Amino acid sequence: MRHQPIPAEGPDTAAGRRDGSMNVLGKGAVLFASHGTAAVLSFLRNVLVARALGVEEFGVASTFAVIFAFVETATDTGLEKMIVRDPSGDDEDFVGTMHAIFLVRGLISSTLMVLLAGPYAHYMGLGEISWAYQILALAPLTKGFVHFDMYRMQRRMIFRGLISATIAAPLAGIVIVLIGTQFITDFRIVLYALLGFQASFVLASHLTAERPFRYRWNWEVARRGLRFGLPLFLNGLLLFAILQGDRLIIGGEIGTDVLGWFSVAWLLSSTPTFVMINTIRSVFLPKLSERVAERGLRERTVTATIEAGCFGATSLIAGFYVLGPLVLLSVYGHQYAAALTVLQPIAAAFGVRMIVASIATISLAGDDTPTPLLIGVTRALFLPLAYLAAIGGLGAPALAWIAFSGEFCSAVFGAVRLIRKRNLNPRPWLPALGFTLGAAACALSFDSFAIEGSQSPYPPLWTCAVLIAIAVAAPFQMRTLRGALGLVRQ
Repeated sequence: MRHQPIPAEGPDTAAGRRDGSMNVLGKGAVLFASHGTAAVLSFLRNVLVARALGVEEFGVASTFAVIFAFVETATDTGLEKMIVRDPSGDDEDFVGTMHAIFLVRGLISSTLMVLLAGPYAHYMGLGEISWAYQILALAPLTKGFVHFDMYRMQRRMIFRGLISATIAAPLAGIVIVLIGTQFITDFRIVLYALLGFQASFVLASHLTAERPFRYRWNWEVARRGLRFGLPLFLNGLLLFAILQGDRLIIGGEIGTDVLGWFSVAWLLSSTPTFVMINTIRSVFLPKLSERVAERGLRERTVTATIEAGCFGATSLIAGFYVLGPLVLLSVYGHQYAAALTVLQPIAAAFGVRMIVASIATISLAGDDTPTPLLIGVTRALFLPLAYLAAIGGLGAPALAWIAFSGEFCSAVFGAVRLIRKRNLNPRPWLPALGFTLGAAACALSFDSFAIEGSQSPYPPLWTCAVLIAIAVAAPFQMRTLRGALGLVRQ
């Protein structure tokens, strides 16, 4: 039976369908803006902390973000994604059971963080502050009480709950930092900001909910949730290794002072990346799930999803080559100038990560949770190389290049698996992928040229012109993405 799209406002006419197209794309733009606002607030919080603490103390503060990310990703079961795409996602028993599972997840996460606090602190050479990592265990416990109604509303392309929580959390964090740095100039400010972030996210999820918060238990729903979430749980472990493994190795094997400036390049690159990834997932996952049985529409939506990732990746890589050094030195200060040695490979790695996220979104829409897991395995295979590079004295730049190589290979693996598993024609994607790879190759090659040929931290103008030309030309080859109005109208 043909799945019907979400009704557009107005009669079922060409004009009505155009209105519906604009409605969907308009909501996507609002969602993108909300993710962007949240990212800017998080970025400002990190800048304030970095400038207030200095390189070495900021490295210590970064260790809190690393262990917090580990516990979050290691216990991720993707229940919010299941609510968006599952046919029963509107059912009260279904959502109530998800609440119960998520509370258990919060208890497990907080217990895990308490147990890991001591060994982790000693590995980082910070055994005297293991108590602080134990206090941070309150954050995942708090998140266990989040209201899933904002994800249920997302099924109807209603994003007000998600937008409110997305903005409230980093806003609370920046307020805590602004006030706290007047009295505290050490790692504790990050500890308090992370706790405030989670508490505000949970509070906003309850204030914007349409339905009351209830716990239910349905064994069949629970089994389905665990079946859906187990591969994502395993992928969460790999996701931590992918996104935080390099920082973990640098902090433990090289030093927290290097971790401080490496984290600046990492945070600067990751902020726009996660904005784009979250927007792609929020906009395209419901549409992909809705059309999963309609081959023609699915293939066009698949192409648009990948082109969106390629557009974001090309823009990120070119933008960081042209403006990255200026932004880094202007915003963080010249005390973090060493971060320029790793900025371009890290930015290129995060650019490719957008394409990987697009492939993972397509796979999740088709109930193919093993594919993201296998992509993560491919990326994680490069971590032993990073560890050997660290203990061998090759330094942080070598780890950044290894990270890019791992992301590139995982993207190639994911694309090949997607093509074979879904029997898709990759030809419509090739121009978009070509522009992204071209931008990455130019940025990395020109970066080496700039470092060797000049004492200036800024790239030559002619190399900037090449990257700008690539970024400007790329959208003109992404026909399916540019034809999004026609895609939604179909």
